[in-house]
Amino acid sequence: MMHCKTEMSIISKGDRMLIKKVVVDCDGVLIDSVSYGIEDVRLVARSFGCRVPDEKELIACWGLIFKEFLEKCMPGISLEMYLERRREIGRDRTLPPRIEGARRALALIASKYPLSLISNREILTLTQILSGHEFQMDLFQFIQSASDTVHHKPDPRVFAKILEILAAEDIYEKDILYIGDHLVDRDASIGAGLNFAGVLSGGLTTREEFIRAGVPPEHIFESIRDIPEFLGINGDGPEK
Repeated sequence: MMHCKTEMSIISKGDRMLIKKVVVDCDGVLIDSVSYGIEDVRLVARSFGCRVPDEKELIACWGLIFKEFLEKCMPGISLEMYLERRREIGRDRTLPPRIEGARRALALIASKYPLSLISNREILTLTQILSGHEFQMDLFQFIQSASDTVHHKPDPRVFAKILEILAAEDIYEKDILYIGDHLVDRDASIGAGLNFAGVLSGGLTTREEFIRAGVPPEHIFESIRDIPEFLGINGDGPEK
């Protein structure tokens, strides 16, 4: 059973060897999705003749699962309608840019820690992005999209399935580090009793906002590129 907690778990550099599992988000951690996503939504809205949401409105809803995002920002447009129109205008043939160094960072982390991915993104676009950017899928022991669960961040129950699986391996909440770029990631992981590291590469949550939410400054990083060093993993050479 998963027990919700409200206190921040702390991993000092001296205690990092206590981590047994690393779980990452996709948007803002592996891909730079904000500018691309805003353009995507606005293009689709124009093609439907809908009111085009402004950037501030879209950013305020960022982090929701996409069905809820559409309900708030494009009422009357279902996920199926959105994806079909996106294909019709050719947006399915483009990808948001990858965070620089993300593939190399994942490979380094996976060399020492079992690695998984939990995202609020729907499975179709999640798969397109991971494969399109040539992320090594075999690095992930477990991938969960918004399509795979009824619980979504910031609900801590988003981690219920992976916690059940890991408990069979004697890996529990205190043994897991979740890496995210948004306060919904922080709220879900800390609510579930996991350790949390925030990255600023998503461009939506500032260092100050993370700190106000209770994230220790030493758990806040510019991007996933900084995580291997924090975990004591050394690696040289360019990203492949």
